Amino acid sequence: MSKEINTYPEMNETIKDILRLSDEQHDQYILKRIIELEEENERYKQALEYYADRTTYEPLRQGRLTMIYSPIELDLGDRARKDLKGESQ
Repeated sequence: MSKEINTYPEMNETIKDILRLSDEQHDQYILKRIIELEEENERYKQALEYYADRTTYEPLRQGRLTMIYSPIELDLGDRARKDLKGESQ
């Protein structure tokens, strides 16, 4: 039976600091993987926030003109595809 473990951002930073001090290759691998996963998580979070933002679905306005298309329609999923591939915006 496994016990539930809570995680905390402050503790995550402390663990990364400890791993940075290590000369062990496996510790450096773990540190690199943690950083990769944090960066990936941040990209996905930003993409979700973009697609969840209701204003992204409103037609664009330029002066008195209103375009037919909203940013989400013009995007056609490009942002999501880039984030899934790990490309920056």
